[in-house]
Amino acid sequence: VADVQRGSCQQLPRSFTLGHFDVSLSSERRDPNLSRGRPDWAGSLAAQVGEAAIGDYNYTRLRPEIRYYQPLGRSWSLATRASAGVIFDYGRSVPRSQCLFLGGGSTLRAWPERRVGPHVEPRIPNGGLSSVLFNVEPRVRLSSTFGLVAFLDMGAVSEGVTVPSRFGGAEGWHAGVGGGLRVYTPIG
Repeated sequence: VADVQRGSCQQLPRSFTLGHFDVSLSSERRDPNLSRGRPDWAGSLAAQVGEAAIGDYNYTRLRPEIRYYQPLGRSWSLATRASAGVIFDYGRSVPRSQCLFLGGGSTLRAWPERRVGPHVEPRIPNGGLSSVLFNVEPRVRLSSTFGLVAFLDMGAVSEGVTVPSRFGGAEGWHAGVGGGLRVYTPIG
């Protein structure tokens, strides 16, 4: 077993080889009609990046996630998600483009894409070796075509394999709230 140490995300040479093996495991218990029932999903993606895969870097990335959907009556429901990420870099650097980031439409929706976490400079995100994300989304269906949604997202990215203990700052917790209109189509 390799010694797992705190490493870093670095801007590396323009040209490098990144070979990897991906393993994905998921369990899905969804109702075929996504507007009813209780679609539950849990999964994890693991990637082993290294010389064995003909690459220049050696690290392991794990990203477990769980989603839960609870109907709250005829037209109300609650969707939740919890996910985490960790990169074990074995004391070596990880290409910045492969590090963990939060922000944007699929993670912390009130923040710009890939902007939450450690930064090299105020406007240059560096990414981190660990992340935690929670999403809570109450939904109400107004008709067969439209619905309203509110969201509360909370997450953090850290340079090391740690969970932040404070809000704000480069490696602290960040939160966002908002709402929107959902359009229901035959394909989801």
